Amino acid sequence: MSPGGRVVRLGAWCDVSDLTWRLRTEGRPSRSFSADVHEYAVLADGTRLTLRDDRGWSSHLQVLGDDAGTISRDQWDHITEEHVRQDKLTVVLPDMLADGTEPEPVEDHPYDELAELLADHGVHVSADDLRGLPYDVELGPRLTGHFAQDDKQGPVG
Repeated sequence: MSPGGRVVRLGAWCDVSDLTWRLRTEGRPSRSFSADVHEYAVLADGTRLTLRDDRGWSSHLQVLGDDAGTISRDQWDHITEEHVRQDKLTVVLPDMLADGTEPEPVEDHPYDELAELLADHGVHVSADDLRGLPYDVELGPRLTGHFAQDDKQGPVG
């Protein structure tokens, strides 16, 4: 393996889905929110390898009753950066097994699987080596812009 093939960081990138963003930019309130998550590895030479891009989540805001419009019916008013960061870390964990049980042992990241995905890219590293690496949590430009705008406006409600 070349020196550039050494893994120096892991991470997950997240941003809102195209449909969620389109509704937002059209100014249409939406009770639904969907996010896409891509997990990646960074090599010593700066190369960034996408390990998987099939993760994400959706949420739906349910409003019971009608409180004369005092409760926002737009999901964007209820999305916080902390929730996005936590949900993103949750969706990169292994899914439940076919019998409905959780895989054992439950770690903060599926290092064995990440090592296998890296091997598919020709980068051979052990799960133990990956456990010692920093894991970045990165928001895409749509979410970053939304949270920056919220910081200027103050809390909603």
